[in-house]
Amino acid sequence: MPEGGKERELCRLIVDIGKSREKSMILSVYFWWSSATVTRPHPETTRKIKSGELTLYSLGARGEAYNDSAVIYFHCSNSESARDRKVLRAGLWTTNTKLTGQAGRSARITILNAAARKIARQLNCLDTANLPETFHKISDPQRSPKNG
Repeated sequence: MPEGGKERELCRLIVDIGKSREKSMILSVYFWWSSATVTRPHPETTRKIKSGELTLYSLGARGEAYNDSAVIYFHCSNSESARDRKVLRAGLWTTNTKLTGQAGRSARITILNAAARKIARQLNCLDTANLPETFHKISDPQRSPKNG
């Protein structure tokens, strides 16, 4: 996977809609390299959690799910040097409106975690990526400073 700001789509699901056979994308899974600074907490995170827009998960350096998407940032580098550490951002976007609320967010982050684990395994960084097979949401973001 090349380094840089361009995202690389791993998977796209497209279906025919209605009698007209119009094509519509319903799901996309993508990855791109970033600097480690993207894992720092964002000021609006607490507001989004309180309003119910966002759920944090104990995945990678930061895992979060929304009503139509999920994102996991995880470290993946062959170097131990902090200067050379890179982060992969795994993202999932979907138009599926049947998966709503916490159950929908959990489904999205579970699908994305499986894809991220596969990529991390192929890049030989699964051992340090913090992408376990089983995980949980973070119920109190104040207790997890790295996910703030």
